[in-house]
Amino acid sequence: MTAPDSPAGPDGLPATPSDPPAGTTDSPATLPGALAPPSGSAADRPSSLMAAPPDGAPPDPGTNSPPDSAHDRTPVRIDHLADGAIRVEVAGEASPLATARVVALARAIREDDLPGVLDILPAYVTVVVIFDPATADPEAIESAVVRLASTLPETASTPAREVTLPVAYGGEDGPDLDDVARHVGLSPAAVVTRHAGETYTVACLGFAPGFPFLLGLPPDLATPRLTSPRTTTPVGSVAIGGVQTGVYPLATPGGWRIIGRTPVPLFDPAVADPFLLRPGDRLRFDPVEAATADAIAAQPDPLRAATVLWGIPDVPNVPDVPDVPDLPGTALVAPTADSVARHGAGAPAGGEAVVATDPTTRVRPGPPGAAADPDSRAITGPGQVAGHVPGTMATGDRLIPAGAVAGSFAVLEGGLLTTVQDLGRPGLEHLGVSAGGAVDRTALRLGNLLAGNDPAAAGLEITLAGPRLRLDADAGAVVVVAGADLGATVDGQSLPPWRPALVPPGGEIAFRSGGGAGARAYLCVAGGFDLPAVLSSRATDLTGRFGGLDGRALLTGDALPIGAKALPPDRLLRRRLTGAPPSLDAPARLAVVLGPQRHRFTGEGVAALLGGTFTASTRSDRMGVRLTGPAVTLAAGADMLSEGIAPGTIQVPGDGQPIALLRARQTVGGYPKVATVVTADLDRLAQVRPGDPVSFEAVDRHEARRRALAAHARWQDPIRDDPRPVQGIGRLPGRDAPGNAVVDAPAVGPGERDGDRMAQPRPPHAPDQDRSPSPAGPDGQDIGGPPAPVAPAPMRAWDPDGVVRVIRAAREAGVRSLRLRIGDLEVELRRDDGDSHEAAPSAAPGRSPGTGLPAHVGRTGDPAPGDDHPVATPPGPAVVRAPLLGLFYRRPSPADEPFVAVGQPVAVGQTIGLIEVMKTFNEVTADVAGTVAAFLVEDGQFVEYGAPLVEIDSSSGDRAGRD
Repeated sequence: MTAPDSPAGPDGLPATPSDPPAGTTDSPATLPGALAPPSGSAADRPSSLMAAPPDGAPPDPGTNSPPDSAHDRTPVRIDHLADGAIRVEVAGEASPLATARVVALARAIREDDLPGVLDILPAYVTVVVIFDPATADPEAIESAVVRLASTLPETASTPAREVTLPVAYGGEDGPDLDDVARHVGLSPAAVVTRHAGETYTVACLGFAPGFPFLLGLPPDLATPRLTSPRTTTPVGSVAIGGVQTGVYPLATPGGWRIIGRTPVPLFDPAVADPFLLRPGDRLRFDPVEAATADAIAAQPDPLRAATVLWGIPDVPNVPDVPDVPDLPGTALVAPTADSVARHGAGAPAGGEAVVATDPTTRVRPGPPGAAADPDSRAITGPGQVAGHVPGTMATGDRLIPAGAVAGSFAVLEGGLLTTVQDLGRPGLEHLGVSAGGAVDRTALRLGNLLAGNDPAAAGLEITLAGPRLRLDADAGAVVVVAGADLGATVDGQSLPPWRPALVPPGGEIAFRSGGGAGARAYLCVAGGFDLPAVLSSRATDLTGRFGGLDGRALLTGDALPIGAKALPPDRLLRRRLTGAPPSLDAPARLAVVLGPQRHRFTGEGVAALLGGTFTASTRSDRMGVRLTGPAVTLAAGADMLSEGIAPGTIQVPGDGQPIALLRARQTVGGYPKVATVVTADLDRLAQVRPGDPVSFEAVDRHEARRRALAAHARWQDPIRDDPRPVQGIGRLPGRDAPGNAVVDAPAVGPGERDGDRMAQPRPPHAPDQDRSPSPAGPDGQDIGGPPAPVAPAPMRAWDPDGVVRVIRAAREAGVRSLRLRIGDLEVELRRDDGDSHEAAPSAAPGRSPGTGLPAHVGRTGDPAPGDDHPVATPPGPAVVRAPLLGLFYRRPSPADEPFVAVGQPVAVGQTIGLIEVMKTFNEVTADVAGTVAAFLVEDGQFVEYGAPLVEIDSSSGDRAGRD
């Protein structure tokens, strides 16, 4: 079976739904969603057990059987999906009884609490168990599953809840009802009667948090999906797709036929129980008038209309407020998503609920006792002021006691797709919430360790073209860039990956979109990004639209608070990896274990997967990597019963072009799965760039686990301090005629530290005390004058103060040129006496404080930037190059006119094209004024970073700029 289309999914399927708070009845006077007592076994009710493909074609006869089929009591079959998951087939065909057994087995596995198990995904006739191959024992898990399955009675059932949803059918709420009626040959009223007259079973939740796949649609209501999916399906849409029916919990694109709308939320991360439905539940639809549905939707919830205040008297800037009718004096609440919502019992937010009287109210820190409490965090937002404790959800401006955070990064530009990610939220995939998190977990984990953080701390995942950030803090912040090298800079100077670096207050971090290896970089900051946890994680879920910054990518104007640092910078700056970082060089050759559904593919199709070379598509995203290449042909149809999806699954739609799914994939899928990428190669899969070649090799599951254990062992103890001693601190000349000086020091310390003396430069006219060779310089030879004293023992760390003292001493010595090397970091200074316009070869804009010397900081061997004197650009042709890789388009859509045409004048900053990559469109603008002379690529052509796109004749630039 398949699900509605979703923008987030690489296969166009929708995201997974989640369950909002329980509680609904027919009466608008009560909250909708109330649970009704069970009203008989689901197997006793007539229902359709047929699984139809999404286009509404007749279902495969082999997938249909009566509810009490003997297949429902088939002994379980277990297949291994690579090294990190097993697939347990509980029944041969879908039925309410099969679903009951699936749900019962999934619950039994969860309660058995097997070591290393991460998620358990029940769906129709299967249970997929996902585990960590480095810490779990696959054989023990398999044995436990067999044991637990054997103890289930043949009529296993779980305590089923029955939920009734009010639905307004037809009209604006059900725009496709008339079309469905025409297709099935019934009146619209008869369709409503048939649809609302059944009791449905929730077979599984998937694709979007809370989206229910329902068993029970009458076969005579089966209707093909839309030929062209909607770009947005409204929240609460009740729809039919093929022989399935369901409810959209989120506003997502979708191809199912909308016949009605429910005002009851199916997923709400703001409440203690975010999921209304669970697998095995029974669901009924109650027809209501549109006005009734609107009244239910508008029904005030005292807790949601409330503003939460700390129970502290005399808090400044808070108006007097009346009591709230029918509201406890100390409501358990937590603010999130621009609202104030219920919070679970036993997890109080610590606030008192009162009616908001001023939507613009902001709270300043209260009494000293409260402000000093690190747990007392005042949260403000539109129409709300709230108390906050760590671990609860929050949004809006945060007033945090001094010391609770170490400043913040202001987002000056958001980048292509930059999201806050940690190691995800495992344990919720049975409810449709993907574990998600960083798709390259090794990179985030190592970056955090280099920054002195917990491996699971929140960092930024940066895709292809990064953001621009400014540090707003009283002190510097230590940052680490891990993963792909996307050309990170600090104040315009190179920031090497995998090396801690100190960003000064006010310093700017930027990323150029480059052509290096890898697709994603991770920016980690000492202390982590201190954002609220949603469903136990700070990770951004783009499908569910929660976590991180309101469930979205970074935007200009955002602020990212930094948690308090655990280690001082001088210790963090010495941290290094114990081994070489993971290689991201193309081509990517990934190991796979062939899947249990490989029999659905032809021999030629499997051979094409293992023998061919594929290219990563520009339509790849965080959910999966779309591949183009030889067809992986199917022997049977591409539609099948939906089932749980493990990370790394390679599913194949009907066009034969495989999709390799990442950790942020949808949780349930209905395409055949030919193989699964092994755990050890999942991070490499996440770093495949559009246009990269990809190939696969087959291994068995034992080899896959061996590789997983080896990868785990490699990074068991990944961090060391740089042990290199100070070879020399200063080589300053002692003669009147200024010369050049080189300072070569793997570590520069702040004078005396830990018993070691730092070398001090000699005064410029000090008597020659020692002309003997010094071990401080290259080959121990003096450079340009008498040697300076040297440190007698290795330094434990270099310190910026030590560098400043060397620079000041150089100035006092009359040195015109000074170059300082610290490991692979290089600083070159040249004195500008104002008597020459000759630029220093490696001078860069900016001057070191107190020295009068232009400074350049970069990696040893890097080409130095040019001088800061303006250079006239001769008139003539100028080439606009691709700022990132992707598909270049000359027009907004195929039906539109081009942005510009040959011979047309353009101004600086004018849009001349678009580049599509990772399901985003990015403007290409003219960087010079002039006239378009030629387009150098075809419309819709794939281009690499830096590829020439458009030639502009800048000789007419003045006129074009004026025009």
